[in-house]
Amino acid sequence: MDRHAELTRYELSFRDMLMAQRSLNLAEKADDYEHRSVFLDMAAIAYARPFVKNFVTVGWAVLKIEALFDDPMSDEDLTLHRLVLQLRNSVIAHSDAEMARTYETAIKGVIVFGTAISSITDLQPHLPRFAHLVAAVRRTLADKINAIESELGDDLIPPDRWKG
Repeated sequence: MDRHAELTRYELSFRDMLMAQRSLNLAEKADDYEHRSVFLDMAAIAYARPFVKNFVTVGWAVLKIEALFDDPMSDEDLTLHRLVLQLRNSVIAHSDAEMARTYETAIKGVIVFGTAISSITDLQPHLPRFAHLVAAVRRTLADKINAIESELGDDLIPPDRWKG
């Protein structure tokens, strides 16, 4: 991948992390189950986007989380990263009934059964850690963007992008 394409990839990924971060902020503030679930889903989708195969853009490189950082990631962060991708690929972006859980709950004193969305049951407990991971990825991407922009200098925008 040429440096311009790499820069574009990092910039789009940075934007995805910004969306994930804002969605997590909204999830933290949400005071009802449905909104929190939607915001967590949005965060997981945005976070996962750079790390999953894109079938539309041929030759588009999938980022590898292990290669993104200079220092090794903690086992906790790597496990959370894999959980988010698994949830995105099975429940959030697709409907895998095996990943959904049915719970007995009491609503206004009546016992009912409801299906809990995995983003709530599986991601909610990791919300602070997920926010930390998103911020770390975003900082790393910003560093990579700055390095490539410095390297390209006057050649930042390739000539073929200037039309007319």
